[in-house]
Amino acid sequence: MMIDIFNYVTQFIIGGALFTTLYHFAHMSNEKYMAIIIALPIRICVSYIYSNFTSANLEKIYKNSAITILVTLFLVLLTYSLLYNKVNQHVAFFIGILFWFICIFLSSKYLLV
Repeated sequence: MMIDIFNYVTQFIIGGALFTTLYHFAHMSNEKYMAIIIALPIRICVSYIYSNFTSANLEKIYKNSAITILVTLFLVLLTYSLLYNKVNQHVAFFIGILFWFICIFLSSKYLLV
């Protein structure tokens, strides 16, 4: 029981540090560092760490991560192209997120294992 509490607190601190760092660089208007932090392969690193504590299949985790990362890459490219073509930033974000949810839903039905 105490180990579970420690794990949750640790995850909370790591997540808080990540969001606090993003918030800090956003207020400094430093887009370069924000992009680097957002692009960190946190999801893959965390999956690897958690797979050591459970009986998770790393091959499936990496296959599913690759698919979701590709969908996310398309989200970023779509949103960027909309912003480049002077579409309102809120509309571009909404279209990108909607596209992401549709693609993730379809890939979870047909591609993810």
